[in-house]
Amino acid sequence: MAEQQTAVESSRGLYPKVAVIVLNWNGHDVLGDCLRSLNSLTYPAVETIVVDNASSDDSVIIVKKEFANCLLIEN
Repeated sequence: MAEQQTAVESSRGLYPKVAVIVLNWNGHDVLGDCLRSLNSLTYPAVETIVVDNASSDDSVIIVKKEFANCLLIEN
């Protein structure tokens, strides 16, 4: 089993890794704003995970096209 990275070192020190999990269901209208806001964080060790619960709108497409840095889980 591979070891997961639990901290990130930067010029300012060692930062614990933080995961932000965004749950989504047909939230296309607000999802983009939410993810743009999370992308503007200056904390160096943030991972954004979007869990989409079978949305019927374009939520998944937006994440794949505009937020490739996010981990997308499609339920």
